[in-house]
Amino acid sequence: MTRALRETWVEGWRRVWQAPSLVLLLWTATLVVAAPAAWLLHGALSAHLGDSLMAETAARGVNLAWWHEFLAQASGLGATFTPRIIGMAAVLDNLSRMADAQPLPPALMVVVGAWLLLQVCLMGGIVERLARQQPMGRVMFLWACVRHAGRLGRLALITGAGYWVLFTQVHPWWFGEVYEAAVRDVTAERVAFAWWLAAALMFAVPVLLLGVVADYARVRAVVEDRRSMIGALAAGARFALQARGAVAGLVLAHVLTFAAWLALYALVAPGASAGLWGLGVSQAYVIGRIAVRLSGVAAQVSLFQSRLAHAGYVAHPLPAWPESAAADAILPKV
Repeated sequence: MTRALRETWVEGWRRVWQAPSLVLLLWTATLVVAAPAAWLLHGALSAHLGDSLMAETAARGVNLAWWHEFLAQASGLGATFTPRIIGMAAVLDNLSRMADAQPLPPALMVVVGAWLLLQVCLMGGIVERLARQQPMGRVMFLWACVRHAGRLGRLALITGAGYWVLFTQVHPWWFGEVYEAAVRDVTAERVAFAWWLAAALMFAVPVLLLGVVADYARVRAVVEDRRSMIGALAAGARFALQARGAVAGLVLAHVLTFAAWLALYALVAPGASAGLWGLGVSQAYVIGRIAVRLSGVAAQVSLFQSRLAHAGYVAHPLPAWPESAAADAILPKV
């Protein structure tokens, strides 16, 4: 890692450290989206267990006999209550689904869709706060979220269409016809796995490229106050190409940071009978994952400002607030 790249990576963490409320905001948003689904699942479990003896054994740990019985008649959100949701297994299951392009259960698609929509609504204000490097009042933050929500929503639709093509059209062909032709005459399992790993890495390239272009399109849309998301995507692609060394370095640094946090979580991941301690560890992992993600966004903003603008640059000024001590007291800092 070069000195300039290291400074950009550190700058991303510094900006997140100066705005801890952003981490708290996204964590709260995650809980708000997950709470209704958790409440419905709790109702299904309570109705099935009732006051039986199995309820007591299930509360103390894992009762596989009851679990299999519950899954045999479960539907909707209840069908997602499998052993794969425990600890590190949940993370590995998500990664496996992504690698194999497996669709989410319909019940979870509603939850994930709501979460993505909320992220789009909040991300404009988050990027602007990280770019300005100064506290914004809550009203000004919400104003920034609303002002950018429509634009970033259009950007998300365009990007989503690109991911749809990759995972529903390219992925079946790549891991179907191409991969099967490559391993048709292979007899050793390790060789077949090596071919699959190579295919997965090659497929990850366009996925990462699309994500990088979309990320810098979002940065340019917010920082430069762009209206056209097609133009923002073109500008994001140009910047990623011109600063490809630094952009690739930041992607690698972000992936390694996330991998390190994932490895730490794997060491302390709770089991089924961990209780409140396990809940605390799981939520700490979620908070850390959010912080890692925001540090990546902040580093992208910092890199763009260092190359094409200056630190703290945002094209659209904040609305002027009346010069009054009473007016200042109304707006708590964000």
